[in-house]
Amino acid sequence: MADTDRWRTLAHKIADETLFPNALDVDQGRQTPRANLDLLASEGFYGIAAPPELGGLGFGAYDVIADSNNNAWGMHMATDKLWKTDAKTLQTVWYDFPTKGAGCRRGHIDSQERIWCGVFNGNRLAMFDTKTLKFTEWTMPTEWTRPYDAQYDERAYAWTAGMDNDRAVRLNVATGEFTEYLLPHQTNVRHVEVQKSGPLSSLWLGDQHGNTLYLFERSWAKTIGLGGTLMIYVGSLSFVLDRLWFEKFKNIYVEELADAEEEMTGAPALRFQPHPK
Repeated sequence: MADTDRWRTLAHKIADETLFPNALDVDQGRQTPRANLDLLASEGFYGIAAPPELGGLGFGAYDVIADSNNNAWGMHMATDKLWKTDAKTLQTVWYDFPTKGAGCRRGHIDSQERIWCGVFNGNRLAMFDTKTLKFTEWTMPTEWTRPYDAQYDERAYAWTAGMDNDRAVRLNVATGEFTEYLLPHQTNVRHVEVQKSGPLSSLWLGDQHGNTLYLFERSWAKTIGLGGTLMIYVGSLSFVLDRLWFEKFKNIYVEELADAEEEMTGAPALRFQPHPK
């Protein structure tokens, strides 16, 4: 509670001493002075700071995610900007999406420090590499998919879904190939969560208005085809049978060697003893 009071007191102080005295200049210039934004950022209110040349406080964040260094990354569907606020210096930098006028709504960051997000108004999936500072975008195969969120499975695929066309979508990042899955009901998707455990990734979705959770699980038969699945099963069965036959003939061979040793030496030979279960 004390921390909340401190922030409230600081906000009142900035408003009374800086923002209000400059309000007339802001109204006349139709733009927020950079000094106002720099002050907000330096005092820790960086989540609402934006470049004055872009209209000032109009560019907030719909979603905020943190990287491994605790830097904050923000995005908003109303702007074609992705912003980063440094955790140590509180300095904020903006990066332009390739698709103008269409920003991301929600996203996730992967183990390679890449940000994946749904370009809602641009009907695209976007990835921003925080190391190279480069964007990559993929256009959805179906109009009005309008991805709301996106996440990478740490293997090969990125998953996304939207609130308008009742489809879950999987992207093969290496090939650019999309696979669409029609949802069983009209669905309003606001968040995607990829389950990364197991041999194949799975997707969890929530229906915002339908009080329903969906789980998409891929099978080996769907992934590598029926022929590939049968080959795995036949190969596994052959391996098991080979092991069984090997153990059987090995035991017979050991017994025959023991018999031969007893005949030659006249002394009891060491015989095979099965390992106790």
